[in-house]
Amino acid sequence: MESVQLANLVRAEDPIIKNKTFENKRIVGPGILLPVNGTAITNNAWKGSAESILWELPEGPLKHGMIIADSCTFKNCEFVGVGLIVPRDKIQETKKGFGL
Repeated sequence: MESVQLANLVRAEDPIIKNKTFENKRIVGPGILLPVNGTAITNNAWKGSAESILWELPEGPLKHGMIIADSCTFKNCEFVGVGLIVPRDKIQETKKGFGL
C-alpha cells in the first residue's frame, strides 16, 4: 500500500486538497482532516479509537492546522495519525460509522 503524507499535499497558506481520489492508500498524518462539499470517506481503516480520531468542528472561523478535503474521495484507505473533524450536528452519525 502506497503511503501519502497529508502535509505534502497542502501548503500552510492553502491547506486544501481539492477534487482528488485516494484509493488503496495509507494516508499518514499528523493532520486533522475536514471533509467538505461531498467528500466521500468509505470502507477505510483508522488507526486509533474513534474517540481519539473524531474532533468536533468549533464555532467560528476555521482553525489553523485543519486540512480541508474539498470534493475528494477516500476509498479503501488506511488512516494513520489522522483525525477527522466534523460539525457538531454530524458527530453522532459519524460515531455510528465507527461503531460507537
